[in-house]
Amino acid sequence: MDPASPSIKNRSAPSSGLSSVLAPTVAVEELFENQRGFYLAGKPKFTKKALLPTDFPPWSDAAGKFRPGMNKLACPPRWEWVSEWTVDATGDVDAKGWSYGPHFKSLRWKGQCGYSHYVRRRRWIRKRHLPIQRPHSIIRSGWDPSPAIKVQRSTGSLIDMALQLDDNRIDSERLNTLESWTRESGLNSALSENLTQVLRHFEFDHYRLKAAMILCKALPPSKLDECIGPILETLQFFSSRVELLKALGLDLALLTRPLDDQ
Repeated sequence: MDPASPSIKNRSAPSSGLSSVLAPTVAVEELFENQRGFYLAGKPKFTKKALLPTDFPPWSDAAGKFRPGMNKLACPPRWEWVSEWTVDATGDVDAKGWSYGPHFKSLRWKGQCGYSHYVRRRRWIRKRHLPIQRPHSIIRSGWDPSPAIKVQRSTGSLIDMALQLDDNRIDSERLNTLESWTRESGLNSALSENLTQVLRHFEFDHYRLKAAMILCKALPPSKLDECIGPILETLQFFSSRVELLKALGLDLALLTRPLDDQ
C-alpha cells in the first residue's frame, strides 16, 4: 500500500476566547483511500490504477484534495503520535472498511457493493496528542493568560466540562459527561457558541450524532436555526445527518444545498 498524508477534520476555531480551551488536545488525522472498479468474470475488481482523471486521487482528504504519502508526514510542532494508522470500521462499511458508491461525490455510501457502484473508499485514522498546560490550572493559579486564552470565571463549569471530555477514554464516557453536564447546568450562551468544538471531542459518528441530539434539543428554536448548518457538518455520514434532522423535526431539504448557506 502506498499510504498518503492525512488531513484533520476540524473547522476553524470560533473567535470566542473559549476556543483554545475547548479545542481538543487529542486530534484525529484522517485520509481516504480511493479506488475505481470494473467487472472481471462477473466479479467486481477495484484498484487505484482504474481511477479516471476526473476521479478523486488514490489518497485524499474527505473533499477529494490530493494528499502525499503518510510516510512523509511528520507530526505538527509540539504534537505527538499516540496510535498507528487504522481503518475506521464504523458506519455502513464492509469487513475491510470499504464503502461503495456510484461516484466519489456521492452522499450515499453503502457497505455492500452493488451493480450501480463503480467506486469505493475507506477512511484511515490516526490519533495525535498535544501536551499542554491545562487551562483550569492556569486560571486557578491566578496567572494572567494571554489574550487568546482568557476566559471569564463565569464559564468555569464549561471549562471543567471540556477538560473532562478530554480526559474521558472513550465516546460512551464522553456522552455520559455531556448528558450529566447539560442536565445539571443547562445550556448557557458559552456552550451554545461552541457547539462544534464540543462535538469534535467525539471520535465516532454514532456518538457524535447522539451528542448533537442532546445539544440541539437543549437549544432555543432561534439558536437552533443558526447552529444547525455547522452541526450537520460535524457528522461524517449522510444517514447521520438525516437522522438528526428527523429527530429534531426539521426539513430534510436542508441537505440539498451547501451547509455553509444555512
